[in-house]
Amino acid sequence: MASSSTASTEKRRLLPNMATSRVSPLAVGAFAVALSYAAIILWLWASGNPSYIGPQQVLELSAEPAIPAPDILRSGTADDPIAPEPLEETSISLPPPLSLEPADPAPEPRPPQEAPRSANQPTAAVAALPPAPLPGLIANGPHGPLPVIGSAGQRASTAYARPSGLTAANVRLPRVALVVGGLGISETATRNAIEKLPPEITLSFAPYGRNLQSWINKARAAGHEVLLELPMEPYDYPANDPGPYTLLTSLSAADNLDRLAWLMSRFTGYVGVTSYQGAKFTSDKAAMEPVLEALESRGVMYVDPGTSRRSTAPELAQELGLPWTKGNRSVDPTRTPRAIDEALFALRQQASQNGVVVGLGTAFPVTIERIQKWTENLGQDDIVLIPVSATAIDG
Repeated sequence: MASSSTASTEKRRLLPNMATSRVSPLAVGAFAVALSYAAIILWLWASGNPSYIGPQQVLELSAEPAIPAPDILRSGTADDPIAPEPLEETSISLPPPLSLEPADPAPEPRPPQEAPRSANQPTAAVAALPPAPLPGLIANGPHGPLPVIGSAGQRASTAYARPSGLTAANVRLPRVALVVGGLGISETATRNAIEKLPPEITLSFAPYGRNLQSWINKARAAGHEVLLELPMEPYDYPANDPGPYTLLTSLSAADNLDRLAWLMSRFTGYVGVTSYQGAKFTSDKAAMEPVLEALESRGVMYVDPGTSRRSTAPELAQELGLPWTKGNRSVDPTRTPRAIDEALFALRQQASQNGVVVGLGTAFPVTIERIQKWTENLGQDDIVLIPVSATAIDG
């Protein structure tokens, strides 16, 4: 019996010590606390109470600095060249050339009709301009249709122009012409300019957009006359490249005229052209003269942006008999409402002093919004808004 008891004790000693499972009071407490937090979080989520969203810190933001307009949408200057901002797309996909057979009869002008207006536009009826091209004012060139002077002497600079709107009652009042450019690239900007700006404002289109003729038709249907922008060499070319077919001082006159033919074939119906960038090219009389001669022979006018004091265009235009005009002030030197309002106010004062002024801007949303607001009060200020063609000086 003792032997059996000794053997049993020895057996227990050799087996692993299996401790009896017991629940720790500390673990029970921790579990209870976690369960309580989970219940609170679940209640907050279920009730949708947003009163607690975690630690917060309130920061006071400084005023947004003025943003200069990027070079891709504004004219270059001779005295203050600006490095271009990087673009999202570094290449430009060129649209196919227009096709216009010489034998095809030009469409007959449609009768004027009232163009659609936004709620903020004047309530007076706006007559649509005839669709382009007009009979006898176009012929095929090496790259597409080009404007020509009609057999009876009709010129695009007058045939495609919007009527000035001057009458015996307002002809002696100060006059302001506005050109809004950079159109045809952005669909939103182009549509806003066409639909929101008064029809007296001239719209200027870049040659690189797609469906340009469709936009020109819409602009003219809304009463706007249009310009074509010609890319010309700035002083910091090629670091600042206005785009394909840029007119360059390093090219021969024949090469520049071929590029000019391509640029002028992008669409029809423009009263004239204006330079995009071009401070260096416009300052070179030898390079500029053949271009202006070609413009005069095709019956269009030239709008000098007025951003370069060295431009030879006004002098050459007078010598060649080319109708021309010159910009007096940028209306959006920086893209802020205050800067634009101040520029428009200065433009109005300049018109009161000089009689006629030309302002130029770019189709940024803030520019369109401030111009639209500014034009609402022009009638009360005894200022007449006219298209830029009405400021042309016969050479």
